[in-house]
Amino acid sequence: MAILAFRNMSFKGKLLLYAASATGTALVLCCVAVMTSEWFESRRAIPHNVGIQADVIGMNAGAALAFDDRASAEELLRSLEADKNIVLAAIDSPDGTEFARYERRDSAGVQEGLVGLGEHRFSSNRLHLRRSIVLDGGAVGTIYLQYDLHEFYAGLWKLGTILAAAMLASLLGAAIVSLRVQRVLMRPVTELAKTAQRVKEDHDYSVRAVKYSQDEFGALTDTFNNMLTHIEAREAELQEHQSTLEERVKTRTSELADASQRAEAANRAKSDFLANMSHEIRTPMTAILGFAENLLDTEQSASERRSCVQTIRRNGEHLLGLINDILDLSKIEAGKMTVERTDCMPCRVIAEVATLMRVRAEAKELPFNVEYHGAIPEHIQSDSTRLRQILINMIGNAIKFTETGSVRLVTRFVEDGDEPRLQFDVIDTGRGMTKEEAGRLFHAFMQADESTTREFGGTGLGLTISKRFAELLGGDVSIAKTA
Repeated sequence: MAILAFRNMSFKGKLLLYAASATGTALVLCCVAVMTSEWFESRRAIPHNVGIQADVIGMNAGAALAFDDRASAEELLRSLEADKNIVLAAIDSPDGTEFARYERRDSAGVQEGLVGLGEHRFSSNRLHLRRSIVLDGGAVGTIYLQYDLHEFYAGLWKLGTILAAAMLASLLGAAIVSLRVQRVLMRPVTELAKTAQRVKEDHDYSVRAVKYSQDEFGALTDTFNNMLTHIEAREAELQEHQSTLEERVKTRTSELADASQRAEAANRAKSDFLANMSHEIRTPMTAILGFAENLLDTEQSASERRSCVQTIRRNGEHLLGLINDILDLSKIEAGKMTVERTDCMPCRVIAEVATLMRVRAEAKELPFNVEYHGAIPEHIQSDSTRLRQILINMIGNAIKFTETGSVRLVTRFVEDGDEPRLQFDVIDTGRGMTKEEAGRLFHAFMQADESTTREFGGTGLGLTISKRFAELLGGDVSIAKTA
């Protein structure tokens, strides 16, 4: 009976029902797809991010475990107070005894959940994760993190509520629009049906349907009125459409080939980056392990031991810089990197950077000078940490690629345009680069060319991160002059 009633329903009713059904189905599917995608992506991303957090803490806690330094381990765990979702963190000795522990203030007495080493497990509202702590190639303990999922579930509930409200509003809007549109659509359809019935009954082919509009219904009326005299024209038009379709297929095929080539180039760039990163990480790690082995030699003098410790520290700082660059770029790519706009003193930032960079320049016997052109404001609204990081990356890159001559940092206050800005020019006498090399310079995982990596080393991330930070601060990083 329901099917029969639908068949006998008026065209107006069918049009309204079809519109509501199509709109509702599309909205429901979109909402389900969005919620499902958000669910699975979050369930994948949260263990990954917490695992990275556990690995970083484990790397820093290895020495504390090795030297039975509980105070250092507990101080390291207290740094997790910045993450309000970490409920419990514990560092255990190899025999399973608790070495250090951290509990969120509102979660006193919480217990560790059962989870295998190197694994993670979701409970009703918690994520449990355990990682091994490795030092000198051997396991010296484990780290356990318990992550609160209430914020994650609250976000899903909020997203679902918003999607449901949007779906209801869209259905209501579609119904209102459909009712108004039907008034315009029904008249030409009804008149065309009456004309067709008259032609059928009277066999009077001189009758013509009245054309009410220039839209699709108007085109349908024209087609009905001229179908016998325009068959040949319709055939020619069909051929033209077929030819156009073939051209579109060729164009799309060419576009797909170009996109495939770009994807392959991106994959090659990332593969080269991973190979280079493996070398960059292996080099300081080898030095650290080698000089740590030398420290075990009891016959070394105090000066030799001090030299070993300094080398280990220097390579450790280099390794930490690599990890920080990777984490910064990961946050930027994920859109989770934020900057602060607070009151800072640019001249003080420049002085701090100059002190650090002048040591690097002197190591290569290069003069490094700081110049101020015009009046520089004493205070600006910016993120001093990110500004310092940008200047260090830019000046360090200039020193790295300059063998002879000098490196200069020129600071000037530019008042052109609606918003005044501070402009920093890093000028060096290095070998320079071509326009093609400059075009690739700020792409992630890329340096000017492969020989640059072989000759000078580096990951190619510093300039990319600097440009992204500058954009977040409302500025930009660009190359003013190429070779």
